[in-house]
Amino acid sequence: MTDLRLATGSLSPDFPCVAGLSFAMTTKPKSKPWMKSNPKKKAPTKLTKASKTAAEARARKAGRPYPNLIDNMWAAQQQKRKPASTD
Repeated sequence: MTDLRLATGSLSPDFPCVAGLSFAMTTKPKSKPWMKSNPKKKAPTKLTKASKTAAEARARKAGRPYPNLIDNMWAAQQQKRKPASTD
């Protein structure tokens, strides 16, 4: 029985391994942004009013009352990708 479970990639007879999903156990999970250390040589990106509004809209669309770290990171990325427009 043990050899069969090892061959199929299943850890338990109650939870059989689904074909194509056995690789998920061997890959290293991506670390969360809040668990990473701060960047050493980059200056922080100051969000513009438009970027703040975009982050707030993204948060409202997701059902949150205010933007979280991920919304702000997304807004900063969008701001860096777009060249700054002169008013």
